[in-house]
Amino acid sequence: MVRIGRNIDGQFREIDRRLDNFPPARKFSDYIVAIDRADLPSGVEIIEKL
Repeated sequence: MVRIGRNIDGQFREIDRRLDNFPPARKFSDYIVAIDRADLPSGVEIIEKL
């Protein structure tokens, strides 16, 4: 349900060997956290805290 990927030019990119050509991630904003909200099981609730 939760995917973590690299933020490359504002787009979600899977973390794999193809990211070798990009600079290393140095801060939280270099990542994107994606949550699949459409397929949540019944009884599961997402509470976002910013």
